[in-house]
Amino acid sequence: MAQGRYLGHGSGLVRTTSALDMMRTMDKDAYAEYQKMGKNDDGGLSSLKYLTNWYAGAVKKNPSMVDNYEKQSEEYVEKNVKNQKLDKTFAGLKTGSKAAFFESLKMFQSNNPNFLSSIVNRELTSKFWGF
Repeated sequence: MAQGRYLGHGSGLVRTTSALDMMRTMDKDAYAEYQKMGKNDDGGLSSLKYLTNWYAGAVKKNPSMVDNYEKQSEEYVEKNVKNQKLDKTFAGLKTGSKAAFFESLKMFQSNNPNFLSSIVNRELTSKFWGF
């Protein structure tokens, strides 16, 4: 799914497209190779070079690749995201200010005493047992 990023500041923001997500979506073999490079001990330089070269080559082969990726992402959002019903679990949390958020979080915790601990226990169990 296209994950727009923005460069700049203030009113001069420019929307960009995530080349890494594009690689993951459009060229799974190249992405697998890219993932292997994360183990190199060069501070990410080889990964950056690989990503840059991949992008330049992919755009040369298919000049409309970015447009295709963004269209595919928009279709995915329309089909799978826009009409989803949102979970109401945290509907009562207030986000107007930091103080209001913490106060509503305390109220949530007192009304649901085992909610967070059950999530932590489930995550720890799945990590320990590997599922």
